[in-house]
Amino acid sequence: MNRAKIHWLEGTGLPEGSMILEAVPGVGNVGKILIDAVVEKHPSRTIGWILHPDFPPHATLSETGLIGPPRLEISKIVLPDGKELVTITGVMQPMTASGQFEVAEAVLDLADESGASRLLVLAGLASEPEQRSIFAVCSDKETRKALEADDIEVSKDQPKAGMIGVAGMVLSLAPTKGVPAIGVIAETI
Repeated sequence: MNRAKIHWLEGTGLPEGSMILEAVPGVGNVGKILIDAVVEKHPSRTIGWILHPDFPPHATLSETGLIGPPRLEISKIVLPDGKELVTITGVMQPMTASGQFEVAEAVLDLADESGASRLLVLAGLASEPEQRSIFAVCSDKETRKALEADDIEVSKDQPKAGMIGVAGMVLSLAPTKGVPAIGVIAETI
């Protein structure tokens, strides 16, 4: 039984067919920083929360002065061309392996139920300061073929040590839900 819960602040699900960007704090907070910048730059609003009992027990005060539970926030962003983008991020991830697995399943269920066009998992890879490569990785052959057909080079040897946490679980479990997921991994110090 998955202990992750979705609490909707607006509506009851994600916009149909939208692209989803997902990133949680990790190596260099690379993905989270990018999502935070997208949310700040474009009109956006938080439409839901992913809650889990294995998040650190730290309620936080919002900009409006209301205390909120530990969570990942689901936001809807309107891009300049009018298309909607969904982001999932927060200031934490579950402290246990089972919690990370369950939150990853919840993210994938949201993507599956909404028919997401793609799920981009943004993550960092620890490296030396002079190394600044970005790798695209995926977990199923069809997604790899689609990317390569679009002239996107898909890494077959990085990240050598694999991926941990929610990011690794979302990306690696995506084929079990039929979700077209791509990992975008940036080297960082």
